[in-house]
Amino acid sequence: MLPGVIALLPRAVEQVGVALIRPQVGFVVVELSVIVSAEPNHVLIVVWVAHPEMVAQVRRARRGRGGRMGHMREDDARHLERCIELARAARDRGDRPFGSLLVGRDGQVLKEAMNCEVTERDVTGHPELELARWASRNLSPAERAAATMYTSCEHCAMCATAHYWAGIGRLVFALSGIQLRSMLPAGAPVLTLDTRDVFARGNLDVTVEGPFPELETPARAVHQGYW
Repeated sequence: MLPGVIALLPRAVEQVGVALIRPQVGFVVVELSVIVSAEPNHVLIVVWVAHPEMVAQVRRARRGRGGRMGHMREDDARHLERCIELARAARDRGDRPFGSLLVGRDGQVLKEAMNCEVTERDVTGHPELELARWASRNLSPAERAAATMYTSCEHCAMCATAHYWAGIGRLVFALSGIQLRSMLPAGAPVLTLDTRDVFARGNLDVTVEGPFPELETPARAVHQGYW
């Protein structure tokens, strides 16, 4: 967002001046500020403008930022708790502590998945990637759009991209990428591109919900001592 127009106008024509100001072609007005100027009887009018696509990206990124106790449904809590159980099971068998599941429109669990990076010797063995692939092979576009992916921790950039291209309509996670990165040792490889940032680059609507403070403790616990 950039200050597209800055005008110093006499107070007497403030309203007329605002009406006459237009941003550059192809841009839209996002915000307007009126500031009293040091110049006697004048005001400084700043019109903030942005390209429409930039505005749309911000709106998409902000969509679904819920996650407080009052917004967490009972079924969401149940599915996320199961994801955390799957993450624990993955860790117990020697893999990284991540678990996910896919739920259909009717609330039925369609498929579960655990991290398999170690046991399958595949660094891309993330559970969300497995679910996105399964969904693309076994569900219709309408069924994928109505489905929800639950995961113990927010997608990495790879899994977010797979989720997006699979057309899965909703994502719910317990622990955020930021929270996970705060637990990693110094120098650990990271890619700081979070899910909302990835989805905001596209033109498909994907609802994103999380993290949830009420599940932060158990979601963190499965990682304690691992990294």
